[in-house]
Amino acid sequence: MELPVHNIDIALFNAATSVVLGNGNKVKFWSSRWLHGQAPATLYPALFRHSKRKNRTVCDALDDDNWIRDVDYSMTERVVEEFILLWTCLQEISVQSANEDKITWLHTANGQYTARSAYRIQFLGMASSMTAKITWKTKAPPKCRFFTWLMLQNRIWTAARLMLRQWPNDYFCQLCVRNLETVSHLFQECGYSRSVWDKVGSWVSAAALRPTHWTQTEDLGQWYADMANSGTRDARDGVRSMIMLTVWEIWREKNNRVFQRSSRTPEHVFRAIQEEARTWIRAGNRGLEGLLPPLEQPPVHAINPM
Repeated sequence: MELPVHNIDIALFNAATSVVLGNGNKVKFWSSRWLHGQAPATLYPALFRHSKRKNRTVCDALDDDNWIRDVDYSMTERVVEEFILLWTCLQEISVQSANEDKITWLHTANGQYTARSAYRIQFLGMASSMTAKITWKTKAPPKCRFFTWLMLQNRIWTAARLMLRQWPNDYFCQLCVRNLETVSHLFQECGYSRSVWDKVGSWVSAAALRPTHWTQTEDLGQWYADMANSGTRDARDGVRSMIMLTVWEIWREKNNRVFQRSSRTPEHVFRAIQEEARTWIRAGNRGLEGLLPPLEQPPVHAINPM
């Protein structure tokens, strides 16, 4: 069974390889970069589109001039021009029947193909996300990491996003009932959420989590990264876990109000965050363990002897 191969895959492979022509049994006549370091399909696009057979190997195409038979019909002026150019180039080419074709992968030191290098080159030229590593490397349950990533991409179902789909929504933020519920409003601007953030930041002595220390920005990723990269290196893992937990509990409170018609005060949400943080510590979150203040011990009352 052959795996499906798309034109994009072929183009990627050809762009990432160099070819030394041998007997021509492996190298593709049109798509491989065997003709002076270029693919004939790139050099002569009109002629390539005109050809009836596009998958011949070099050996097959040159044998008895099969490539000419593939294009020898209803040729336009442009096709004729490119045909003459290609035919002229091919007069200098000879296959080496005693040698195998040599295909070198350009993106590894040893010239051997690896899936890892092929994956990486698909992202060349793209800007990296400032929050990707922060999100996926944070010690938290998978559901919290996944939710946080969707939040940072503005892909969670706030009222604003529901409105874009013309789906039913309550318009107002469910926590403060004052503004349109957007991602930025829900987690940054809402007075209810800011109260929760302030309590959390005070509890763990992380000033960056307190709204009074936030810098004004409409970029949700920048806001998140500023908090996540704050503090000492030793405390950073715990801070990132606490940010993710706080975001998650604010979202849960919002959903409780929509679907359960129940509500809690910011103090109650803060208490829920404290309890859940202790649960994460018992599950092995060492970063949070080092960040959280020690549990208060109940006072010991002296017992008077009878």
